[in-house]
Amino acid sequence: WPRPYVIRSGAAASIQVRAHVGARPCLARRGSSRHRLFGDNQGGNPATRRTKARVARVRRRSPLAPHKEYLGEFARTQVTEGKDMPIRSIFQDVEAAKGRITNLSVEELQEEMQEDPELLLLDIRELQERLLLGSIPDSKHVPRGMLEFWADPQSQYAKGYFAQDRRTVLFCAGGGRSALAALALQDMGFSNIAHLEPGFAGWQQSDLQVEDVSAKSRWTQKN
Repeated sequence: WPRPYVIRSGAAASIQVRAHVGARPCLARRGSSRHRLFGDNQGGNPATRRTKARVARVRRRSPLAPHKEYLGEFARTQVTEGKDMPIRSIFQDVEAAKGRITNLSVEELQEEMQEDPELLLLDIRELQERLLLGSIPDSKHVPRGMLEFWADPQSQYAKGYFAQDRRTVLFCAGGGRSALAALALQDMGFSNIAHLEPGFAGWQQSDLQVEDVSAKSRWTQKN
């Protein structure tokens, strides 16, 4: 017998209710020997009867109970504290972000750097990554955690090199963090944003010049 409703023990707030698409929900009398909440008769098992009775209680407590046409939708809603909710993959968000922003190849970034001396190139990696691996020449370090605060002109942490229409290109190690960061700036209202899709790894693989950040940084990498 399939379990169209999944019930978890605990308080009503942690009960998770899912409805089977083909079920015909019908509120049964509490304590009845045969409940029809699942569209079939499975009332012989005491555990099954108790489970169905709990579903009926959750449905009766619903704020939608007076509106019978919405009860089916309520039964498909997860009533949970969140611990049983599936985790959405961050890589789905990265791919979605790339569909909304400008993605640059290494060659395209080189061309823009040559043609636009005012281009703002932001390295959003961690400081340890810059010290250990170096960075693209003439890039500014803006830690990912401070990006929006430094970019917001009304923030007490605002940096003067941000401008709404200035060409700004972000990069990280592999293009994931920079895609999300570029979308964040774009959603803030910055109109000329892009990111280096292959990231700093792509720049290295192209055998291009790398700036030794540790040589002139006041921070040192511990061995």
